[in-house]
Amino acid sequence: MKFLLFVCSCIVLCSTHASAQQDLTTRTVISGLRVPWEILWGPDNKIWMTERVGLVSTVDPETGAKRQLLDLRTVVSEQLEGGLLGMVLHPNFADSPHVFIAYVSWRNGDFYKTVQRYTYHNDTLSDPVEIFLFEPAAVFHQGCRLLIDSSRHLFITQGDSFDASTVQNDASLQGKVLRLNIDGSIPSDNPIPGNPLYTKGHRNPQGLCMLPNGVLVESEHGNDIDDEVNILEAGRNYGWPKVEGPCDLDFEKIFCAENNVREPLWSSGPSTFATAGLTWYDHDRFPALKHSLLETCLKSSKIVQIELDSTLTHVASVHDWFPYRFGRLRDACVSPDGRIFICTSNRDGVAKAPFPREDDDKILELVPIADTAVPILAVVPDTTRAYCLVGDTASFFVNVTNVGSAPLLITNVYMYGAQGQFYASHVFGPFSIDPGRTYPVRCTFAPTTDGPIRDAIVLHMMRSGTETIHEFPVVGSTIAGVLKASADTIDLDGSEMEEDEASFTITNVGTVPVHMNGFTISGAGKQFVSASFEGDSTIAPQEQRTVEVKTTPIDVPMLTATVTVTSSGYKQPRVVVRITSTTTSVSSTDVAEKPLLQLAPNPVHETLTIHFPSVVPGSFEIRTVMGCVVASVALTSSTSSVDVSALASGMYVVHTTMHGNHVSLPFIKQ
Repeated sequence: MKFLLFVCSCIVLCSTHASAQQDLTTRTVISGLRVPWEILWGPDNKIWMTERVGLVSTVDPETGAKRQLLDLRTVVSEQLEGGLLGMVLHPNFADSPHVFIAYVSWRNGDFYKTVQRYTYHNDTLSDPVEIFLFEPAAVFHQGCRLLIDSSRHLFITQGDSFDASTVQNDASLQGKVLRLNIDGSIPSDNPIPGNPLYTKGHRNPQGLCMLPNGVLVESEHGNDIDDEVNILEAGRNYGWPKVEGPCDLDFEKIFCAENNVREPLWSSGPSTFATAGLTWYDHDRFPALKHSLLETCLKSSKIVQIELDSTLTHVASVHDWFPYRFGRLRDACVSPDGRIFICTSNRDGVAKAPFPREDDDKILELVPIADTAVPILAVVPDTTRAYCLVGDTASFFVNVTNVGSAPLLITNVYMYGAQGQFYASHVFGPFSIDPGRTYPVRCTFAPTTDGPIRDAIVLHMMRSGTETIHEFPVVGSTIAGVLKASADTIDLDGSEMEEDEASFTITNVGTVPVHMNGFTISGAGKQFVSASFEGDSTIAPQEQRTVEVKTTPIDVPMLTATVTVTSSGYKQPRVVVRITSTTTSVSSTDVAEKPLLQLAPNPVHETLTIHFPSVVPGSFEIRTVMGCVVASVALTSSTSSVDVSALASGMYVVHTTMHGNHVSLPFIKQ
């Protein structure tokens, strides 16, 4: 049943999407933000904003000028889904200039979530008062959207903290929408006396708004299916984790009947969009959006418009806006005259390519597209060439640019004419290209026959309800240069104080000469590996070059590095050799073996004695094998004893500097 319902909704989406999309574009208000989470229209005609890093600011919607009101970066914990999240302003801000914010922090060895009230004065927020505390909190499924109704009740959405076991328990706050008085006390008319619970059975509610009739509407993330938009009724159950979406399965019907479950106003079907902010819109500025809930979505990177009927109880139609155009969309706000602003959330650590972009994150304003504006598609260069050998594959990108004055929607990408030897793909779903924006379409060349091969990349573009087709030529050839290394891994075993070296060979197994540009080394620090070769940098077909690899003194017992050969061949850069280096095995150390440094006993249980026979350094450090300092000790004599009983079992390094040289010796803590 759930699948059939989704198919029907897909038909609605696909049939209405093109006509809805044609009327709007956006302008950038401000960019370079740190994951804006809440945006509100303020009484000063500015956008009030929280950034997850811990900042509260206002943004001028005309100029993009940003003014910081509060800095909690040393207080909040931005780990995973934490940070500074929801915010709401007092409805009577002129007389009660109070701002309520929710954030996750670290206290007494655990996470906690708090809602605090601040007072606004002279462009600052001060005098915090704790209204609500949830401890311990979690790093997932915070909820944290705030709303104050006309009766001065504060609503707080609370996620299940990634633990669904207590969501149906009235004694737990997890998976609930909470209702408090504005001072933090519990209203006397709550569904359960003395309990802040207003509704239960929610997974991760991140959207909350009020309809014109005073009814609250909430949106939440589904698990693998059925994101939901719900009409909230006091004391009702919304099903999670027993019910996902409508009560349409047999066991769900039984649970719904026995537990006062209210079915969702709308659900996403057998996939999830990661619904976030929820806003009501009913202005003449954008007639196509009137009488609708605007749902910003993270994973599906779009705005879902849910138009309601005249009773505000049923869905009349559903439209998608800006799919995959700006990446993850977190929230929206509406000005009194009907302007709409949205914010992106591409720097939250989970965005997919091509996001985050250099100018993320940002606040955008929706604006109409002029009737005379047209998109124009160009590709750079006009003809793309790819090189590969038969039986191998090579990836390349075709950069498609919109050089027109209006955004365009690419609905499909494919290649034809070369019997599957070329194929193209893009990130996922339809994607939109703004004027002046370039989109890299990833292509793959997998030749099955020798010689030159021609094809075309085909893009289907939607504009004004009409689909047009654009083709750009692609030429492939099996006449290619290919470098191959003689080994994938080279092991270097030697003293930590002496250089060691090894070599591997590079062979051109292709059909044309290859120019070897050089090497890049990564993974172990600048002091670890160097690589070089002798002879001409141009390698003819079947010719070899010997690459010399050296290690210099290192500070830890084992490190790895990667040597990547860059070249003009089609596999650029694909020749990668892994280098490992292991110092002398750890054992009890004798002064004769290590005249500069002696450790005893080794391995050690409690007390490590460190002896410097020849010179006394100023201090030494004990480090993990990853280089983290766990102890630092100042020396007054040539022998020092250190209590290491508190260290976890494993390998550590004693490190110091003598005569300008780094001296290190490993030991084992048992």
